[in-house]
Amino acid sequence: MNPLSSYHIIPAEDIVRANIRPNHILDDVRTLLAALHPISIIVKSGDTKAPGLHVNVIQKLNQKLLTLDLLKHFGYEDNGIGKYTYQGTSSVDEIATRENATKEFHEFCNDLRKIKDESSKEFKDMKNILSKRSSSRFDDEIDRDYEFEIQPPRSIPSPIIQVSSPPKLPSSSKVKEGNEKTSETIRLFKQSIVTPHGGPPAHSFIRRRLLLFLFKQQYPDSIAYGDDIINGDIDRRVEILKQKDRNRDMSFGNEIYYECLIRTKFDESSALEMLQTKRPNLQPPPEPVVPHEPSSTTLGNGVDHLQNHWEIISDNINQDETGQIRLYEGDEWKSAAHVVTAIIGLRRQHNDNEINDFAVSKMFRLIYNELCRISRNLSPVKIELIAYALYKVSLESLEHLNIIDIRDIIKSCDDREIRDDFQDSVMKLLSLECPICSGLYPRSQMETMFLCDHQCCLSCIKQYYRDTIKAIRNPESLNKLTCFQEHILDDDVRLNFFQYLGTKLNQWFTDERLVLETYHENLFIATRDSQIKKCGNPRCVGFFDNNNNNRIARVQCPHCQFMQCQGCCRKWLDNHQGISCEAYGEWLRENDPDDPEVQLMKYLDTAGMMCPNGQCKQIYEYQAGGCEHFRCPRCATEFCRICSALFYNPERNTTCPHQTCGIKNTLHAHCSLNCFRELRDVPLEQLISFLNKHKVNFNEELQQKPVANGPNCPVEGCKRAPLITCENRFCEICYKQFLFLFVWRNEIEPWELYDDNSLRQRLVNASVPVPAKATHDALIVLAEQNLKQYLGKPKQIPRIRQ
Repeated sequence: MNPLSSYHIIPAEDIVRANIRPNHILDDVRTLLAALHPISIIVKSGDTKAPGLHVNVIQKLNQKLLTLDLLKHFGYEDNGIGKYTYQGTSSVDEIATRENATKEFHEFCNDLRKIKDESSKEFKDMKNILSKRSSSRFDDEIDRDYEFEIQPPRSIPSPIIQVSSPPKLPSSSKVKEGNEKTSETIRLFKQSIVTPHGGPPAHSFIRRRLLLFLFKQQYPDSIAYGDDIINGDIDRRVEILKQKDRNRDMSFGNEIYYECLIRTKFDESSALEMLQTKRPNLQPPPEPVVPHEPSSTTLGNGVDHLQNHWEIISDNINQDETGQIRLYEGDEWKSAAHVVTAIIGLRRQHNDNEINDFAVSKMFRLIYNELCRISRNLSPVKIELIAYALYKVSLESLEHLNIIDIRDIIKSCDDREIRDDFQDSVMKLLSLECPICSGLYPRSQMETMFLCDHQCCLSCIKQYYRDTIKAIRNPESLNKLTCFQEHILDDDVRLNFFQYLGTKLNQWFTDERLVLETYHENLFIATRDSQIKKCGNPRCVGFFDNNNNNRIARVQCPHCQFMQCQGCCRKWLDNHQGISCEAYGEWLRENDPDDPEVQLMKYLDTAGMMCPNGQCKQIYEYQAGGCEHFRCPRCATEFCRICSALFYNPERNTTCPHQTCGIKNTLHAHCSLNCFRELRDVPLEQLISFLNKHKVNFNEELQQKPVANGPNCPVEGCKRAPLITCENRFCEICYKQFLFLFVWRNEIEPWELYDDNSLRQRLVNASVPVPAKATHDALIVLAEQNLKQYLGKPKQIPRIRQ
């Protein structure tokens, strides 16, 4: 009886059959126990279960087949991306199942130790136990043997009398079926060696594919495990042969070991013997000598050939970029661009895991097999160091990788003189930091300045020159073209520099003709004679002669008739008379009548209000009429619409900070003394007279307001009757608000609008001694002397464009 078939939860028999070879029992049991050690720690009684398992634990268990599946019996489930997390349970049945699984696992480990120590009679004949057919449900159809060794046939006792009979020939249907099967096998193999780039496959690539193909035929059960597991087993066998090969010659890489395994059908001992006694010769046969014959091509019969060749080229014009590069440039490295895509994809698969030999082996095979057809005699040591470097650099830098980077690295040193720091050099070349954007890029994506060693990425240098070219206006500005860290452009290098820069700009901005046109135009402006000036109209490309005179005078462009200053070429307005070009430029920036932003800001200066909350500063349009108490919809700050004084609302827990305030428990605000809320009771006639006295013109803005169409004031929400005094554009209260805005904007002191009692009260509140018989004029003088600090000023609306 097989003692391993007594387990009910742990698939002990399947694990043993999948991982232990009949001829290597002790070694395989020892390695299996080592692989199962992490589970022994996980199932310790009394220990709190970890929420997740470290990647080293997963890699350790993944060294053997079916061992990872044991984790589900102890509550750890795969989350779909290779990470195992603990799933707690309150089910009594599930808890009991996990406890029983733990007991069986300890028993299984004890059985493995008995096999290793050969201390039990039950496992005395372990070789025969492994040779028998498994009774487990997991092995009804597939014999799960990781090494995929062919099991020896059972010995059948010979009969006493042997009767010879003629061999039975297969039927025609069997022969036909076999031929079809062979043809299909050949077709599948041919399909598997087609390269992604469509070029001829290399010999090493064909041998590796043939090795994988024959392995599946030799061990059909291995197909269920996938190509990655099979390739890992092949790599293991190749490494064993390399270690035991006394006459190692790396000129052909691993191809010699591939050939030995193919010829011996994966028998490692026979393959090693072949290496030592009958080493395969992989040198290709010499090319046959073709006798030289006179050419039969003439002008008459060569035209058709050229025509056919031209048609082939034309048919490929719309093909992908790689195809065109191969067709026109003849650069084999360009046709290997697909290798970079495969490298990035492989790196993404293992990005969250630590570097392991399995991942590096896959990267090595990818690069070696794909590039050996381009670069003959690739050094396996160099490719292996590059594979390690590709896993050590950040994935961010690999996103910009180019096949040219791989080519330059491979050719950077002689294969016979690989330096000790070669891997570090590769990492530096693949991961250079841009000082502008701080991104990581390979060497092919970095640009070096002409006059210095400063480097930055291609996208940053292009953006730098886009911005710098627009700013070229004079000879001094040309220094900015030298580097993003500006240098002085000396005369002895000027010619060579501009030749170099012109070449680079043509290379960078092939598809941006406007940048190149702007460069040549501004370069001409910066290096032209001082009397030649460009028209100040941004839509004009013309130039004019200012007769070497930069005086402030009006001049007209002969091309577009644009009126401008002869000195600064800015738009001409009469305001330029009497002020310098610099001062006029500042004035024009704030007052240009043709600039829509300037007009908007002017409107906001007269009809805008800004939230006083420093974290908000939202801008709103002021409309006369309604209550001056305003609540910001954005930040809920309550303030006065005119003077921006804060409202204190007990219901919203905003407490008035004034110690002597007698209305703290009510909604109120302490407005400026020139705010409408302080003077709302002033008679309308007095307010109009006050503005006329100070020569304030309000009629022009009044005419822009809408006229009432009905019995109500046109101000939104106001239901009072319109006033004929203002041509039915406001009611009396709204008209007062409108007029008082001019008092506020012009910062006119309002003391004349206060009556004696109100003015006296304001002075007393400010602790100003007031004579008992002071006249109204005397009170105004006292207010002018002592109350200016209590006046508000219009808030300056910030400019959008600085």
